[in-house]
Amino acid sequence: MAGGGDFTGDGNDDIGVTATSFDLPLSGNGVAGVWYGPLSAGTYASTTADFAVTGVVASDALGASMDFVGATNADGFDDLLVGATNYDSPTTGLSNVGGVFLILGAGN
Repeated sequence: MAGGGDFTGDGNDDIGVTATSFDLPLSGNGVAGVWYGPLSAGTYASTTADFAVTGVVASDALGASMDFVGATNADGFDDLLVGATNYDSPTTGLSNVGGVFLILGAGN
């Protein structure tokens, strides 16, 4: 879980939530989602994030880590870094080497 980033650039904090064992469309590919603020205290019934990305192949385990990292391209939209512990490298052919992905803020 990550909080305090402004993924949409609207001045409101957003929250990020991950699930490494998410199984759609593939078994264990993982998911990272962002719920846009403003958010208030209480229970949220929505299981659908405002923005979500899933792992590429089965068992990627996308979402092993997540954090808002500020506007890395200086556009005013906070970006996300999301890790996938079992990502398979398409360039080396190695399996389960892991990967980190930069996801640009929602204005991009």
